[in-house]
Amino acid sequence: MFTVKRTISLLIQCIIFMLMAAAPLYAASGTYQSLIDQGMTLLDDYKFDDAMKVFVKAVELDPKRPEAFYGKGIVFNRTGKPEDALKELDKAAGIDPKFFAAYCEKGISYVKLEKPEEAAASFDKAIGLNPGYYKSHFEKGNLYKKYEKYEKAIESYEKAIELKPDLREAYLLKGESLQKLNNDYDAIQVYDKLVRLDPRDYEAHVLKGIALQNSGKYPESMQSYEKAISLNPTHDKAYFNKANLLKEMDQHEQALKLYDKAIELNKFNLEASTAKGILLAQIGKNQEALKAFDKAISINQYKADAYYNKARVYAKLKKPKEASEYLKTAFEHDKTLLVTAKKDKVFENLRDSKELSSVLGESTNIDKQTEGMESGSSNFILYIVLFILLIGIGVTIYLMVKKQLA
Repeated sequence: MFTVKRTISLLIQCIIFMLMAAAPLYAASGTYQSLIDQGMTLLDDYKFDDAMKVFVKAVELDPKRPEAFYGKGIVFNRTGKPEDALKELDKAAGIDPKFFAAYCEKGISYVKLEKPEEAAASFDKAIGLNPGYYKSHFEKGNLYKKYEKYEKAIESYEKAIELKPDLREAYLLKGESLQKLNNDYDAIQVYDKLVRLDPRDYEAHVLKGIALQNSGKYPESMQSYEKAISLNPTHDKAYFNKANLLKEMDQHEQALKLYDKAIELNKFNLEASTAKGILLAQIGKNQEALKAFDKAISINQYKADAYYNKARVYAKLKKPKEASEYLKTAFEHDKTLLVTAKKDKVFENLRDSKELSSVLGESTNIDKQTEGMESGSSNFILYIVLFILLIGIGVTIYLMVKKQLA
């Protein structure tokens, strides 16, 4: 009896000892996951340095688990270091080849590195491992949109929305892609869905207004812009787009006031400064227009159309020297404006000017080269057609002669 009791006592002691020995492992595991959770929260709060420190601690605690390497990869991607991100994400995928989120994040790295084929392969790998992970479809849509494959982008956004019906960004980008395809009708439907999800989404109201404006539905467009402004009176893009609508409706003074409001709210609103200048020039307020274009150029010195429109104002003022200087600068930033300038009637009255003709002469030379290339291409096609006809005639004659001899 004593032996049995002693044996049971020893067994209980062994079990307690084993549990005590295992306790640190369970504690360590819990600590690891808490570090991962903490790092992800810091990522969501854009505290990238703090997040990296937490993920590094997690790696030190357990280098055989993939989540911390994945977290480090996200930090590197968010801070503009995609090459470093790939190294960490490869480690995560190496530890767990079925870690689909790591492949999705690798795709984002490749997009940043301008490697679309590798990016697409990574997103496809992630989707193959987990077709229900909405982010892979969404990021694949972003890839297609970046490279102007809008039909494919729309398909990916639709799949992402199917998996996550409240994914706001997918609706916005799907709508933009539809507008790139000049499908404003369907874009309006998309923005309507977004507004139903959140009636206070002022950006959705602005985008809907643009689509309605493109469709010629001016009253409805105006309502959308005004709704956006009522929801967010500091949203400069709402005022800017409302100004564009008023300009189309020939309500110029009101449009100018709203361009000023947009610029007041955002002094770096390049489009508003440029549009204001174009409208001022259109209604004959040339000196004010020049100031507006100067403002645009101060925001972005590579803004080609600001230089071009400034040249147009100087041409109207019959100042060929200044016009030619700004035209030349515009051409340096955007060579396609050469052809535009040649067809622009504003410059016709100054073509006899030595300064302007020398600048526009570059356009003539380019046009001649283009015409020569087109002419050469046409001649080449003509030669091929004639060659095929001659062969056909020769074969026909041969068959006729052969038949007669037979």
